[in-house]
Amino acid sequence: MSSSGSQSWSTARSIGGGEDFSSPIRYREGPLDYEPPVMCKCGRKAARWISWSNENPGRRYFKCFSARARHGGCDLWLWYDRADYASHFIKTVIVDLRDVARSLKKENGELKTVIDDGVARQEEHRAEARRLHHVIAEKEASNDELNKRVEKLEHEKYVLKLVIFAFVGLVFCLVWWK
Repeated sequence: MSSSGSQSWSTARSIGGGEDFSSPIRYREGPLDYEPPVMCKCGRKAARWISWSNENPGRRYFKCFSARARHGGCDLWLWYDRADYASHFIKTVIVDLRDVARSLKKENGELKTVIDDGVARQEEHRAEARRLHHVIAEKEASNDELNKRVEKLEHEKYVLKLVIFAFVGLVFCLVWWK
């Protein structure tokens, strides 16, 4: 049963006290991709998982695959690696690296949320900009109409001044020659 190396198999979060037992890195092989097989009490191949606890970081163990997936299964659980699988220094380094990986994953998730929010706001701004461009186009069209009307009224005002001036001139001439 081959599986992708990009699959993160362990998804257990916390048990009671809040410690995160999920895998901080992607598994290099699937939980059933090992030989020779270890059979669990319910007759299936047991899954091989990696412990990410502070006490046993990186230590591998077997557990019934069905029990882990909450589909029943049996209570098989046993260590694959010996208790002295790594020195205290190596365990400490693994815990530190685990914590850094989890911190970076959390920060990455937060940054993705910020980016998603920014993209949503950007789309809102673009929609508002399109609306405002439409309003500006309407105002410019209205302004063009008003400018034409002003030009027409100024022309009428000029003509009216000429008529008044001509009329006043005519009245003045009539009064003067009389």
